[in-house]
Amino acid sequence: MAIARRAFPLAALFVLVVPVRAQVPPLLGYQGRLLRADGSAATGTATVSFSMFSSDTGGGALWSETQTLGLSNGYYSTFLGLVTALPDGTMDGPTRWLEVKVGAETLSPRQQIGSVGYALVARSIGGGSANVSSLKVAGQTVVDANGRLAGSARYGAGSGITYGVSRRLDRPSA
Repeated sequence: MAIARRAFPLAALFVLVVPVRAQVPPLLGYQGRLLRADGSAATGTATVSFSMFSSDTGGGALWSETQTLGLSNGYYSTFLGLVTALPDGTMDGPTRWLEVKVGAETLSPRQQIGSVGYALVARSIGGGSANVSSLKVAGQTVVDANGRLAGSARYGAGSGITYGVSRRLDRPSA
């Protein structure tokens, strides 16, 4: 009795590993509650416009968008930047103020936008220093995991300017 042999193709599984960069979400969470003049909660939907300013009164809007929001006992929750992206630099500056407009009525006063815990940590990078385990610029390693200048990066200076590296970046000089 002959046994028929059948060729089966080999199945291969390939896993592609792609580095993923953490990104800051370009949205700001916002919640509010709309009440009628008599104090009762608004119901249904509301057309709400949001605008960001650099001062508590006057001035031109740095950013604006309008959303139609569902209300639950007057409460709503949304993300600012869903309709119109917040431009880079919108949050640059000491203070930002949010103006909310429901239909044709502008609510007052404008609300000061505060920070959240982790954003206060990120603020320290603006001071010129960052505590990092390594540093890449445009995909090229500049400082390796040991705190040493790395790669074939070339550094230059203008006329009359000298520079040099005489110690590791992560240790104080002796």
